[in-house]
Amino acid sequence: MNTGNSDGISVEILSQDGKSIWTADLFEDGDPADETAARYRHAIPSWHGLSAAGEAIGPIVYANYGTKDDFDKLDAMGVDLTGKVVLARYGGIVRGLKIKGAEERGAVGILIYSDPRDDGSVVVENGYLPYPAGPARNPTSIQRGSVQYLSIYPGDPTTPGYPAYENATRTEGGNIPHIPSLPLSWANAQYLLEQELGGVTEGRKLDGKGWKSCNQDGQ
Repeated sequence: MNTGNSDGISVEILSQDGKSIWTADLFEDGDPADETAARYRHAIPSWHGLSAAGEAIGPIVYANYGTKDDFDKLDAMGVDLTGKVVLARYGGIVRGLKIKGAEERGAVGILIYSDPRDDGSVVVENGYLPYPAGPARNPTSIQRGSVQYLSIYPGDPTTPGYPAYENATRTEGGNIPHIPSLPLSWANAQYLLEQELGGVTEGRKLDGKGWKSCNQDGQ
């Protein structure tokens, strides 16, 4: 299984000439009011277990929950995800299936974020303070976890159907992604929506905006 390495993980917005103009802070805020969070702020970066390694560069396209229905709607609009980076929110289906759907449609990478719309009424917009000052989600919180394709088979990717004993015969993993993915905080996703997809409200519409903008600009 891969491990999170903050030295090799980044999310950036690039200029037309390929220079970095913004770099995401991929750590949670570590507010001193939560002593444990403050102490271990840099212990585990943004990271998906069993994600593919690699670099993904391309225009960003919003895909809602990244379900089959969401991807089918983009397909029906004529949105080509080949060479694109998908932005999807947590929920609806397990992480791995979001990545599988993006991969099958030619995307080069996927970012999955926690959206406060899925937190019910206990949100900052309704006057609740974010954790640790209050019960609302902290905007820098990151949901980590495995992105294994559990619908293919569970367990050790290299020993399908049998235990991963020390002397077990191993194969290439057939239930893991082949494109890189990262989990994002709402704070980072919000910035991407504002800067790349026309704002938080417009950016979270399932309309292929990033793809359309890319083709109109001729990039």
